Amino acid sequence: MKSVSMLSSWKLLALVGAFACAMLVACGDDDSDVFLTRPDAGSSKISSSSARSSSSSDRSSSSERSSSSERSSSSVSPKSSSSETSVSSSARSSSSSYASSSSSSSIRSSSSSDASSSSSSSSLLVVYAEPCRDDEFDDCEYGTLVDERDGQSYKTVKIGDQWWMAENLNFAYLQPTKTLDSSSFCYDGDALNCEKYGRLYLWSAAMDSAAIYSDDGIGCGYEHDCSPAERVQGVCPQGWHVPTRGEFYVLYQSVGGTVDSVVAKKKLMAVDEWRNCGAGCTDSYGFTVLPVGYFDEKYEDLGTNALFWSSTPYYLGSSTNSAYYMYVNFYMGFGSDDEDKANTAKSVRCIKDED
Repeated sequence: MKSVSMLSSWKLLALVGAFACAMLVACGDDDSDVFLTRPDAGSSKISSSSARSSSSSDRSSSSERSSSSERSSSSVSPKSSSSETSVSSSARSSSSSYASSSSSSSIRSSSSSDASSSSSSSSLLVVYAEPCRDDEFDDCEYGTLVDERDGQSYKTVKIGDQWWMAENLNFAYLQPTKTLDSSSFCYDGDALNCEKYGRLYLWSAAMDSAAIYSDDGIGCGYEHDCSPAERVQGVCPQGWHVPTRGEFYVLYQSVGGTVDSVVAKKKLMAVDEWRNCGAGCTDSYGFTVLPVGYFDEKYEDLGTNALFWSSTPYYLGSSTNSAYYMYVNFYMGFGSDDEDKANTAKSVRCIKDED
């Protein structure tokens, strides 16, 4: 009887060991993209469209070269467009919600241009950039960018090896869509918000889908397959471009996001502007992220959220659906609009072309 009991015990131990091994194999050691979190942006119902191709008169329009105050007020609130025939692409409305979670999530499959722009985050190695400012000193390397199209001036800052706009773009890209009279907006339709926060752009506007300034992102809009250049000037001034997801990730690494995204995002957030930051926002690199929120058939999250378009398309299966973006709110990371999320209007931060 003892031998039978011992044999049963050994069988039990063997079964436990086999189960443990199976669990180890199943779980593996995949720690890729563990830095990613989902944006906490509330429920959203999004409407979007690609911008139409511009005529030669559009390209030389005096409204594009008017003063910043005139441009900011010329189309500050989305309204129903009176001309359906002026648009070459269709729009559709759908609904979804951004997931609110502190857990990590992987970025889905992306385009070949994404890979060529070094956005494969696991293979990038970026040197951490020491903070350059606090309440006592400011040793950051700043510059000034003047947009020749409208004369507006922007503060710029160098973080690591990258030169960034230290303010959101405020260029009035006024191409209408099928359902809206413009493709960029001032929060709440208030020109003063454009002056403080910059404009909010549909992805088609950020990419200059109508090819007014370059052909880099021609035709890129919601559910329109396109093959953008590796570097897309888009709506940015000449010599600057819309960041790729890879370039945003370099910024993310440079400020320590891979170690602690919550601490890192506070180093980029403007002081005394965020409702959910308190005294924790330090703007330690002079990047000065403002909580402008976004537009999604209505204006949302002023004071608590910032979303920045990248030029990297998001692919659902084999079709371009939308694009990746960087978000800063309760967390900092990267997201993408899926099949139920058309182009919301988000902010644009331009990055300087490399020589």
